[in-house]
Amino acid sequence: MEEAEEVCLRTSSHPIAAELVARGINLSSFDYLYESAETFERVYEEIAASLLNRAKQGRRLVYAVPGHPLVAEIAVHRLLELAPGSGVEVRVLPGLSSVEAAYAALGIDPLGGIFLADALEIDELDIDPSRPLMVLQIYNAVVASAVKLRLMEFYPDEHTAVLLHAVGTEQESRCDLPLYKIDREHRADHLTILYLPPLAEAADGRMATLLNIMRRLRGPGGCPWDAQQDHASLRPYLLEEAYEVLDALDRDDTGDFCEELGDLLLQVVFHAQVASEEGTFDFSNVVSGICRKLRRRHPHVFGEATVSGAGEVLRNWEAIKLEEKEARGIESEIMQGIPRTLPALSRAQKVQEKAARVGFDWPDTKGVLEKIHEEVVELTREIEQEHRLEALDELGDVFFALVNLARQLDLDAEEALRRSTDKFIRRFGFVEMRVKESGRSWESFTLDELDAVWDEAKSECG
Repeated sequence: MEEAEEVCLRTSSHPIAAELVARGINLSSFDYLYESAETFERVYEEIAASLLNRAKQGRRLVYAVPGHPLVAEIAVHRLLELAPGSGVEVRVLPGLSSVEAAYAALGIDPLGGIFLADALEIDELDIDPSRPLMVLQIYNAVVASAVKLRLMEFYPDEHTAVLLHAVGTEQESRCDLPLYKIDREHRADHLTILYLPPLAEAADGRMATLLNIMRRLRGPGGCPWDAQQDHASLRPYLLEEAYEVLDALDRDDTGDFCEELGDLLLQVVFHAQVASEEGTFDFSNVVSGICRKLRRRHPHVFGEATVSGAGEVLRNWEAIKLEEKEARGIESEIMQGIPRTLPALSRAQKVQEKAARVGFDWPDTKGVLEKIHEEVVELTREIEQEHRLEALDELGDVFFALVNLARQLDLDAEEALRRSTDKFIRRFGFVEMRVKESGRSWESFTLDELDAVWDEAKSECG
């Protein structure tokens, strides 16, 4: 540097600059570009162009940057790209980068695996929270804010972050703080480095990976089909995946059950990503919301309330829900929030459960059985009188009363009917097999003959 005709610093805002001046080295810097250029990219482009123009005039100059010239120095890489066609010889002299100094300050071994990122390119990078992350050149509070918002898509807001400043110099400092505060409580400049340790829980890292995959699928260069979807087009898949989860559960297939739960989780992530793009909410809002709700509705776990049993828990749950709606200015109704899209038996049971929680219920099964008998009598009368529409209503009343009996017995009506349907399918398959073995057609069997085979099926198939 002492032998050079001209020494250009990327920035004079560095502890070593004063020492260079003290040694009599004539310095210039490109600090003015940071004030005048519209973007950092423009700053680096103009630095590279200016250096080449000066070198073409035959001047022997040195371009000095903080740390190693090839580590997070976009202007140097741009200079190396332009130099071959310009007739200018460029020689890179290695130096100790701030990265090595950061390793020492943090007491970490990079061989364990660490991801290095430039703060200005953070939006284009695939972040893996299961690996340590170091973000270089947090130039100012604006850049720190942009980095924070990007990283909070992958890490919890409270995840511990480390801000290092001027590492390797006498002004070196360290500040440990939550990720969401990195743009608030620490002065950031080009000597600021952010370090994030990996997420402690592997599940958190994998969840972040899933969110990132979905962003890529929906983003530029992603999947055309995924990018075209919206909440309405995804609706049938959400319902389908929920039923497939239940089917795997019914079959007691743990491997399939695990896989189907993943497919259902994907639907949640998909809808959250669409909402994030619309600016309405994102996945973190979904998780934060349900966490708050669980804590709020379990005061016997997270508060001072006491309960006598599960029944009181459910009554408290409904009471808290009503309080929440009233606090938001919503006129509360007990039957609010029961989707019409539920299967009819499940919806009926849900309605009855809500009514029971406020005391509107049969005291025991005796009253329910009497009600079933009453509804069957009414249905029989309408059938005999060939009142089709009235018979439809009375048939519904019979179903509703049967659902009430299931609830009184602490059984699930939907599951009961599903089991009976499965049982019928098994027995009918047995009858079909016997018909095929006989070599006769279905029409040639009398009803008594089929009933006899059916009785056999009952004993064989359960």
